[in-house]
Amino acid sequence: MKKTNKIIISIITLTILTVVVFAIKGGDKANGNITNGSENTITATGKIGLNIGDTAPDFIISTIDKQTLSLASFRNKKALVITTIASWCPTCILEAEQFAPVYPQFKDSVEFLSVSIDPTDDRVKLEAFRVNNNTPWFYTEPKLPGVRDMILAYRFDRFEITYIIDKDGVIRFKDRSVTPTKVLQEELGKIAGQMAKKELGEYYENQGQKHIDEGETHPPYNSNPPTSGWHYRQPADCGIYTAELPDEQVIHNLEHGGIWISYRHDITEDQRKVLTEIASKYTSKVILTPRDNNDEPIAVAAWQRLMKFKTPLSKDQQELIISFIEQYKNRGPEFISD
Repeated sequence: MKKTNKIIISIITLTILTVVVFAIKGGDKANGNITNGSENTITATGKIGLNIGDTAPDFIISTIDKQTLSLASFRNKKALVITTIASWCPTCILEAEQFAPVYPQFKDSVEFLSVSIDPTDDRVKLEAFRVNNNTPWFYTEPKLPGVRDMILAYRFDRFEITYIIDKDGVIRFKDRSVTPTKVLQEELGKIAGQMAKKELGEYYENQGQKHIDEGETHPPYNSNPPTSGWHYRQPADCGIYTAELPDEQVIHNLEHGGIWISYRHDITEDQRKVLTEIASKYTSKVILTPRDNNDEPIAVAAWQRLMKFKTPLSKDQQELIISFIEQYKNRGPEFISD
């Protein structure tokens, strides 16, 4: 009986491997499992979900190396490849062989995470899998903190599910079969090209998204004007203002992907007209206000991004403000449609 069982298992394993090898050699387009943006630009939906263009669900997990990882920790830093495995799974080994040569090419801009969904896996088994398959990236398994919640959130119901999530937290590719080396290289090449786009202004660490009541005290912000952190429950209407608004209110606009142009009262009327002309180009998402606490005459803020300007603004600087708006509009952690 035991011999018969071994034969059946061998036949099943051989069949699985044959199907997967066929997919890697060219059958992947026919199996209907790979979903990506093809040659078209992928538009972010702004909603949290598991489809291409959705913002991926956040997670906080422990790894077999006793590190804590979250999706938020990669924000504005690296893209992330997530794939599901089990240490004993033959097709997972095959996928590891596909992924191994890709990792060194992209490790400066992309991180990899293998998630075992087998509750019998442990650190010893997964470390052996990592070493044997030359895949020196992050590994985790269901018994570690946060992993079961992640498995549920991402609907990890089988092996070889792969997600590629860009540095903005947006899903750019997903696959429910073994992803071939060539496909992975192509998709990560697109991501790397996007990441090569020059970031504008200064980046500031996220101080959170906590709602507070009007007048409630809070710790100091880490930028001037602030670009994240404690804010009122109600954002301001977008548009052009002649009076100052509370920082705590406008931060809520930034959270929704808004852009805040602010200026000190001591700038000239001509400069105010320039800013008004820029803000008037946008029917939503852009807010213009005076703000005398600015440490430079003009500031342009997005969520975790800030540019400051002296006056008078040159033509190049005016174009730079417009570029900043176009690049960071709708890139807050919460999407509210125009």
